[in-house]
Amino acid sequence: IAMAAYHDNLISSSLNKVMIGAVHSVIRQAGDKLGRPVRILEIGAGVGGASLDVIPSLKGMNAEYVFTDVSNYFLNAAQKNFADCDFVEYALFDINKPYWEQGVSADEFDIIICNNVLHNAKSLPKVMQSFREILTEGGVIIIADTTGENYSLLTSMEFHSGLNQFEDFRKEDNQVFVKKEQWLKVFENEDIELATVYPADEDPLSEAKQAVFVGQFVSSVPDITEDEIKEKVGEKVPAYMIPKYMEILSALPLTRNGK
Repeated sequence: IAMAAYHDNLISSSLNKVMIGAVHSVIRQAGDKLGRPVRILEIGAGVGGASLDVIPSLKGMNAEYVFTDVSNYFLNAAQKNFADCDFVEYALFDINKPYWEQGVSADEFDIIICNNVLHNAKSLPKVMQSFREILTEGGVIIIADTTGENYSLLTSMEFHSGLNQFEDFRKEDNQVFVKKEQWLKVFENEDIELATVYPADEDPLSEAKQAVFVGQFVSSVPDITEDEIKEKVGEKVPAYMIPKYMEILSALPLTRNGK
């Protein structure tokens, strides 16, 4: 049933082709400029609605893929599905928890893929801010999600975590899924420049109420690296006083009581 909903249908096949094209384009453009493989993070990969098509297409390309979900159940299944893909890693990840508490660092990935998972975000602005920090400068975000009511997904979400956990505009509007025009507003507010939106409004596939968005964060802040910080700190203190581990954040995280 899950495969039929997330992979084995016309709209999923079409959206996946767009995602594959976007990923391959980034890898080709990166070329040898990075001096390392292109790092790809898929969040909420689940049954593999996107990865079952995307990962095999990366064989022979200069890329590393991190398959994540909130449950080991999906990770175990993925390890069997992609046993012949040695460029794939597996990890637990929850979009509603701080990324630095889950083994993910700032400025670590070049591409983030989210396939039918962001409607589970409690606050889209907070999640987008996390994505901005996780991505390298010029990194690409690929989002495929439902843009209208989907009763089967609503049922599964109700059993899993309820439908009243939202902290963004959906709480006021009493909705779960983000409409296409609302997605566009989110991207505008978060300074995400879109390269692709599919399907177009006049496309018959738009009736399926699913879409894929490909974009980049427009950076207004200079990129700061761990090496640069260590170099500057090294001008002020002895080497033994320089922290061996650093995490670059947009602000200091606070406890529940604001400390």
